[in-house]
Amino acid sequence: GTWLFTRNVYPSCQCLLTELLREEASKERVSSNKLLETCYKCFGMLTSLLALDSALVDREYIDRTQSLEWVSKCVETSDNFYQQVIAVQQRQSHESHDDSQDSDDDEEEMYIIWRDSRAKGISLAEDLCLYTSLRRSQYCTGNRVSLRDSRDVYDCLGAAQLAYRKLSVESENGRGWAAYFPHVSTLISGFERSSTLTRMEDLGLISLYDHDIMCRVVNCVYLGLDLLSKLLASQDIRPAEATDPTIDWASSQDCLGETVKSLLGLVLRLSSAEASGSKLKYTSIKVMAMTRSLFSLYEPSTQVESVLSTCIELGKSSNERVLVPKVIDLLRPVIMGMCSRVEHYEFNSTLNNSEGSMLADHDASLMLVINQVIETLLVVDNIFDNESVLPKDTAAFMGEVETIASIISVIRLQNMWRSRCQNILDGQQTVENTEAMTTFENSSNQMKDILKVVCSFRRNLALLLNFWRSSDDAPDNFHRLDLLQLALDDLITLVAN
Repeated sequence: GTWLFTRNVYPSCQCLLTELLREEASKERVSSNKLLETCYKCFGMLTSLLALDSALVDREYIDRTQSLEWVSKCVETSDNFYQQVIAVQQRQSHESHDDSQDSDDDEEEMYIIWRDSRAKGISLAEDLCLYTSLRRSQYCTGNRVSLRDSRDVYDCLGAAQLAYRKLSVESENGRGWAAYFPHVSTLISGFERSSTLTRMEDLGLISLYDHDIMCRVVNCVYLGLDLLSKLLASQDIRPAEATDPTIDWASSQDCLGETVKSLLGLVLRLSSAEASGSKLKYTSIKVMAMTRSLFSLYEPSTQVESVLSTCIELGKSSNERVLVPKVIDLLRPVIMGMCSRVEHYEFNSTLNNSEGSMLADHDASLMLVINQVIETLLVVDNIFDNESVLPKDTAAFMGEVETIASIISVIRLQNMWRSRCQNILDGQQTVENTEAMTTFENSSNQMKDILKVVCSFRRNLALLLNFWRSSDDAPDNFHRLDLLQLALDDLITLVAN
């Protein structure tokens, strides 16, 4: 099917549509909604074929890379056709804008795949690769094609495979992160994000839970990890500042959090497979290391905000709450980096724009955000009932032990940073009301408030452990709390010194 479409059907359609576009362009007024829609659906068929190939074609019948090559060649030879489509689309958009005041409210929506003219690829290949970023960005409305059809224009799974091939054979450009990174979570999610496969399942033509189809998901997941591995190894493709609508979402905390969530879910599944003795291309330890490396590519503020949003999202699912401690642990390298920079802080500079003063103010501001994360996640004040030493819900409390332990380890690092900052302050002649000093004091006061909550929890935990050690009704796994108590004792000792 892929061979027939790419060698015969698609070229014929392209020739016909090219003639129709030329005819429309010669008219004084362009009215080509349906024609433009057909053109983009013709492009979309290429991505749909790759999605179908991934899920339905037996690997013994044909190599996946062969179909990818056929489709890629079609894309590469379609640039002239693509530019004609863009030209007609831009003309239609311009004339639509001129007549917008005269249009009726119930007039059918003009068919424009990207409303922001900047938010499109410079070629068909790049447009396909950028699709996932563009459709998720606040600058585009690509998740619908017209009032008649609300389905995706391109299949995200097929676009992800094209992005993998493009990264493998071509040099990168300034939009590299937006063109490649969002496809990592698409591939790791298997066939879930394929609009083509979803429609076929809705029609009862296939079942994504079919044994043969589920077996082929593994290759898709591995392809996503291969793509991530290539991105991590590249020195030229990195998250960028939000200066271009095509990269805003790809470099955002939401995109990072979504991918981290997918990767950590994969870590759990790989751990289960390893326990059963399965031989894997990627181990759970390797994927966890890749997750940490990915996280470190982003600005510290983006990392912190992503931790909070991801933890809140994971906390909504009872099955995924087990991942929360691993996400919280991603804060530790951020704070350790801050600790290593303390010696360069300047709290006594009268120039707020000095390098040392700006560094101190930046890190102290960042610590304020980390404090907010800790305050949001550290929900230990509602665990115990004042009228009893027992938790309100013992099972729920025991399920949160790992999360609390991870938070305590982060608080310990926070106070190491605070202590080092205080040593710097003691050695400097501090000027009152510097921005860095004010921000540090605010952050320090927040940490002291957090410690009050921790100390109260520590007292309640000690009473609970004493009760359970002398009780026959204690849960079998309550000795896990001994390690938590040791961590709390260590924190209090550190603060006291």
